[in-house]
Amino acid sequence: MPTLREKTRSDFPEHFEVTDNLIRQIEQELSALDSGSMFSLPDVVIMPLFLKAFETFRAGMLLLLEGYARDVLTLSRTLFEILVTLEYMEKDISVRSESFARYYFERIEEYLKRLREYSPESRLITPEFKTQKSPSWGKVSIRSRSLAVNRLREYELTYFMLSEVTHSGAVGFNYYVQQRTDVRGTKHFVLNVEPREAGTADAIHYLVHFFSYITFAASRTILPRLTELVENTKPRLVGELFMEQIKVRLSRILQMELPNQHFVIAADHLSRSITVLWVDGGRELNFSLKGANEAFVEPDVLLGIAFQVYQRIVQTWRLPNPGTKNINSYVF
Repeated sequence: MPTLREKTRSDFPEHFEVTDNLIRQIEQELSALDSGSMFSLPDVVIMPLFLKAFETFRAGMLLLLEGYARDVLTLSRTLFEILVTLEYMEKDISVRSESFARYYFERIEEYLKRLREYSPESRLITPEFKTQKSPSWGKVSIRSRSLAVNRLREYELTYFMLSEVTHSGAVGFNYYVQQRTDVRGTKHFVLNVEPREAGTADAIHYLVHFFSYITFAASRTILPRLTELVENTKPRLVGELFMEQIKVRLSRILQMELPNQHFVIAADHLSRSITVLWVDGGRELNFSLKGANEAFVEPDVLLGIAFQVYQRIVQTWRLPNPGTKNINSYVF
């Protein structure tokens, strides 16, 4: 029996091909970088943001492989914040990178003031900064930055959902407990209390998309030698990776709702079609997805597309259909 790590890699071969390539080439680029050139604006601001994103992305991939995908969603929220920060800064790079840098001194002075209030006897940190501080960066909200870089949709939908998980909101609990109804109509709860595949499709989708676009931004500013990597990755996000997401979600719906039936699913990104073979019934169906959105797609939309295919399958072949009672609790 394959391990959870092996199962995750076998479910998402296209995603891991992209992520492995990103990690390998970025590591090579960073190792060859002249760090002495990073001490002036905007590099001194953008490089730390990119390095934080890179480490967050790698940490997320490690957690994903170990079966802790639900916790990867918190890291995905961080990546989204870095993405809109970099893209917003890029629109007026000299002014906004300086604003960001000066805001550091605003924040650290605020922290030190609090520290002295709670611990006036502390003399461990008593710096006198010569750089002029500025509160201006802090006045631009994450929503305003998202709007400025044409990512309001992601903010309103994706960031909302990731914040619910990060801050233990009620909506986020769906990743840990689901109510299911089986083919006999019996209701039961599923508790995600140990490493498992629940949430892996959502988590890897967020990780790959957000970090890919962070890399796009970095290639336009401080890492131009990553341009070729960027150009090769872009079409795969809306091609192979999009189709693989639909395939995995459809497969998991069928496994959950019809565990005694066997299906073989093939996804063709060139024709943008899904082919499903019902092994037990000896029948085959083909579904065209040519009308699907090719921009960033929320996991709920990906799930909706997969569920529509599932509905067509059970209706065409007259199979049991408990899915209508479970769709709100799907976590893939």
